[in-house]
Amino acid sequence: MTVGWETKRVGEIARHSLGKMLDKAKNRGEPRTYLRNLNVRWFDFDLSDLLQMRFERIEEERYSIRKGDLVVCEGGYPGRAAIWNHDEPILFQKALHRVRFHEPEHAQWCLYYLHYCDKAGTLQRYFNGAGIQHFTGEALARFTLPLPPLPTLRRIVAILDEAFEEIASAKANAERNLRNARDLFRSHLEQVFLRHRESSTVRPLAHLTEIDSPITYGVVKPGAEGDVAFVRGGDISQGRVLVEQLRTIDATVSRQYRRTLLKGGELLISLVGQPGQVAVA
Repeated sequence: MTVGWETKRVGEIARHSLGKMLDKAKNRGEPRTYLRNLNVRWFDFDLSDLLQMRFERIEEERYSIRKGDLVVCEGGYPGRAAIWNHDEPILFQKALHRVRFHEPEHAQWCLYYLHYCDKAGTLQRYFNGAGIQHFTGEALARFTLPLPPLPTLRRIVAILDEAFEEIASAKANAERNLRNARDLFRSHLEQVFLRHRESSTVRPLAHLTEIDSPITYGVVKPGAEGDVAFVRGGDISQGRVLVEQLRTIDATVSRQYRRTLLKGGELLISLVGQPGQVAVA
């Protein structure tokens, strides 16, 4: 260990808690917007699909995330985290941990270290669950990180911040170019379909599929995780399948749904989340 550095558990340097359980039958109060684990991305939040549940006024402090708090996924993608940098607080669900450090500058350091451990594969040591894994409050409290003196921490974080800003800028430029390409592609599609609309033959989609491969729903009850990857509605985004976040099911369940086995080239259409999202397997 470098001179002056310490090894600390999160429970020693921060207070953390889970959010409110979603229970429509028991929850009281006014409908309020809240964060769930799907809204938490690495280093950022996706606020385009926020839901609401009922919170009582006396619960607001207990279940609110304030500026500077570290938000960590308990399930879904255990350990994925971001810092809430908005001036307005927001409420959060039980699938998330709110971590409030005694020294606010430790939040950014812990975020970077969580990301490092996730990519290195060492973060999984703190998860439990034979099927769907969770990063429980007890495990989060035990999570240890190397902690340098504050002057050293500030220098390292500044270097990492600069690197991530450059990455974000490059990503933004790439996304802008991609949007321009999509707009051009969409324009060409409109020209093609509008030009041939009157002379085209319209046929039901079911008539265009193979007899042994009809249009069908996917797996209804995935059950515990296993060895076979499967695609959920949330895994479809902008015309592609996000293979890096695919979950798995047990082979026994997979055999019960042989009709849903993807061989490649199938058109997938999301029914929930963002209905109508499509991708080719």
